[in-house]
Amino acid sequence: SPSRFDDAGTRRRIAVELERAADIAAAFNHGMVAPRLDWSGATDRITRPTLVIHGALDPILPLANGEATARLIAGARLVVLPDAGHELHPEDLGDIETAIVDFVTEHDA
Repeated sequence: SPSRFDDAGTRRRIAVELERAADIAAAFNHGMVAPRLDWSGATDRITRPTLVIHGALDPILPLANGEATARLIAGARLVVLPDAGHELHPEDLGDIETAIVDFVTEHDA
């Protein structure tokens, strides 16, 4: 199926965001937090049913990250959105809704 990525729309949005940004370098500050914390083994503490939804075309957190997360959480289910990248697009909402409803219905106690 064709990619849902809207190149022209994305470039317009980026241009608007760059225009209004007071300090574009500050957008990358959140990356400085992660190395300070050691999350090794944290997934072992997750004991509830877990649904991992990941975009197959994510250039920032590749699909291997979602696969690893699902593998590390006992009993987790991975749903891959084949045409999705890193950001949520309205076209993905139906697939996400179906995945969540199916998962919650299956695990409803």
